Amino acid sequence: MISQDLLDILACPKCKEAVVLNDTKDGLICEKCSLLYEI
Repeated sequence: MISQDLLDILACPKCKEAVVLNDTKDGLICEKCSLLYEI
């Protein structure tokens, strides 16, 4: 599980917006770009 503190500092490499954990908790989604970064 990714801590909220880490999520607070992570950003999308493309647009630099915040990312959120997806529903299945196996990736990070940039809601602005709609890109998924698998983890």
